[in-house]
Amino acid sequence: NAMVQDMKARIQKNDAGKCFLVHGHYLQDWLLYDTDFNWRVSYKVFGTNSHNLII
Repeated sequence: NAMVQDMKARIQKNDAGKCFLVHGHYLQDWLLYDTDFNWRVSYKVFGTNSHNLII
């Protein structure tokens, strides 16, 4: 990611000031399509849980 590389370079050069906190996240396409399957969301394996409630 270009933004991550840029910030890494700024921190290494001390151009970003003192770093007190780093917070990150990313988007993923896990279970994006109706045809996608993963054992973690199987009702037979786990019953009701947070993954099953999302679908």
